[in-house]
Amino acid sequence: MAGRILYGRTNSDYWPEPIDRQGSGMLVKEESMATEAERLARLEGAYDHLATKADLANLETRLTKWFAGLLLLVVINVLGTVTGILIALLG
Repeated sequence: MAGRILYGRTNSDYWPEPIDRQGSGMLVKEESMATEAERLARLEGAYDHLATKADLANLETRLTKWFAGLLLLVVINVLGTVTGILIALLG
């Protein structure tokens, strides 16, 4: 299979040639072949790293508190700046 030329090299220099295992006309790469049990084990192994509903609710609460605190600081900063400008202009 002729590949596209990338900086003087073809695709086949970087990736192995696709193979046709069962004569079905569907080409697959050798390293992507995995049994169903291996794929299922890989998926089940990742479940421990996923967030639960309680984790997401906790995150939402924490983010809401942070945003409220930041909004309060921005309002105080703007009021202080406006007050300083008004005192300088009218004083």
